[in-house]
Amino acid sequence: MVGYVLLFFACASVSFILTRGVRDLACRRGWMAVPRHGRNIPTPRLGGVAIFGSLVVAAFILQFLCMLGILPKGLDFQLFSLLLPGSLVFGIGLLDDFHSISPYVKVAGEVVAALILCATGIRISHIPSLFGSYYFGHVLSILLTVFWVLLITNSYNLIDGADGLAAGSALCSTLPLFVVSYLSHGVVASILNLAIAGSLLGFLKYNFEPASIFLGDCGSLFIGFMLSALAVKNAEKAPTFVAVFISSVAFGLPMVDSVLAVARRFLRGRSLFTADLDHIHHRLLKRGLSVRQVAISLYGVSALCGLLSILSVHPTNGTLAVVCAILVASVLIGLRRLEYPEIHELSRLVDRVVHQRKVIANNIEIRRASERLRTCTTEAGLSAILTDAFEHNDFDAALVRCEVGSPRRLDSPGRPSRNIGFEWNYGAVSDCGSPDLWRLSVDLSGDGGIRIGELAVYRKCGARPVLLDINVITTEFRSELCAAINRSITIPRPITTSVSAERRLAAGA
Repeated sequence: MVGYVLLFFACASVSFILTRGVRDLACRRGWMAVPRHGRNIPTPRLGGVAIFGSLVVAAFILQFLCMLGILPKGLDFQLFSLLLPGSLVFGIGLLDDFHSISPYVKVAGEVVAALILCATGIRISHIPSLFGSYYFGHVLSILLTVFWVLLITNSYNLIDGADGLAAGSALCSTLPLFVVSYLSHGVVASILNLAIAGSLLGFLKYNFEPASIFLGDCGSLFIGFMLSALAVKNAEKAPTFVAVFISSVAFGLPMVDSVLAVARRFLRGRSLFTADLDHIHHRLLKRGLSVRQVAISLYGVSALCGLLSILSVHPTNGTLAVVCAILVASVLIGLRRLEYPEIHELSRLVDRVVHQRKVIANNIEIRRASERLRTCTTEAGLSAILTDAFEHNDFDAALVRCEVGSPRRLDSPGRPSRNIGFEWNYGAVSDCGSPDLWRLSVDLSGDGGIRIGELAVYRKCGARPVLLDINVITTEFRSELCAAINRSITIPRPITTSVSAERRLAAGA
């Protein structure tokens, strides 16, 4: 354990020195980033160089110790087998920091790095807690590993939008991974976890708000890749399900933010690679929190995820249930507080699915009314059909106004009119001008575009969503209503048919 502690502080010291040197060099050369949200000062974004450099220094020191026989032989090869694909991801990020490259190129490079990882034997091969002794085939194993690597790598890249956030969150994630690897006697994973943690700690001195240097893509992508690889590496000693579950919990914040970003862009019909300012930290900044408050708050979330992942090291059914319950509750509460409009729409969709039976019933009533309108030839029949169609539907009032007299075009004023009205719950039809109601009006027209009246439906503002497809009213029902009015309304005298509030309430009871 003493050796691990020395490694941690050694990497922190090297990272601290390298970060300052990289920052000063970038400032002299003018390698500055465009000001990010909440900052107006251009800042270097090559912090990943210092973290990568400190890990390389640590790897060579460990190789030297292996040559002296202080550490087991072959340990250096395992270390470099992880750093080799990590170096590829670091190089891609560094290229993007200097010359913005296509996101497809970055993803392709990450896929190649993941395949190199699989070639060295580090991949998700089985999940014994779910499938017993069943092992995945090579293709499925590789696909799962590539997906996992892409998810975690880009998750840390996405949350790198506030001073100290990505580095601090990653620091909170490395500690539970170290616990898992240490308890399962995974020497390589333990060493790299502590080396990364020390490097992040040294870097945070300059990255915490107000930051004088950013991680950049070379840093966020490299950290995400290394943590995803170490999570799979832990599966060599611990059961794959345990290792992946613990890692998923530990990476809770970046994973949730990444899933939200994908869902958000999909629902908006935008490219998944389109940047936006709606990540979790952006939402918190918009709510008035300072950059420092956002970072500290999300450190707390990452620390909670880390604690829950440590509690899952020796999982039981009860432990997993408690951990999952806390995670689900935390995510739901957090999403509610962040007030994402996409989440509101998804909630509305769920509500619509739950009440789909009522939607179908309301639609059927309108369609049945359309069928009856096809054979309607009298005003009394028209009133009865309209009453049946709207009395038990989701609107609070409905009104059909028929214009009579000589036929005129839509823009011709001065035509007399008469109403066939329906009212319930809110008094007379004349009260439908209240600002507490919203109104949907559909013009009714005859042959040649001649206006013959209008259909208006009303609903109390703020009430639950209307459980009916409006298109059912504006298409087939409107067409049949127009035809029925042309056949039925022949005498130019006002008529009004209404459904009383008492009748509506009695029917509802």
